[in-house]
Amino acid sequence: MHYKKWVISNSFTIVVGIICLWTGISLVNDPTWTSKYGIEFDVSDYNIPWAIVLVTTGIYSLWLAWTNRPKAMTMHICPKCETAVDFRNVGNHTCPKCQTELEPLEGFYERHPELKDK
Repeated sequence: MHYKKWVISNSFTIVVGIICLWTGISLVNDPTWTSKYGIEFDVSDYNIPWAIVLVTTGIYSLWLAWTNRPKAMTMHICPKCETAVDFRNVGNHTCPKCQTELEPLEGFYERHPELKDK
């Protein structure tokens, strides 16, 4: 998954995390809110518990978005047919074509110099 796709797919989680963090921190500073119609809400009796819940939710949402970021590709190669595959896409760690055990691509031709000139 590319970075742009990651941002798009996690944008809701990131927005929720930022809003929860901002709301939780602002609740500690000022436990009264005034709506655009002039109605005032006073939550000073519960501002600390609500702030803890909102800040925790915000941190958890941002953590979820961060841990769901794209991982580095882990390319492996089949020593029999020399097919390169992304290791995350094969469930049983064998080649999808010939069912041979896959090896890491890095250093493959140093381990198998006979296949280098093929």
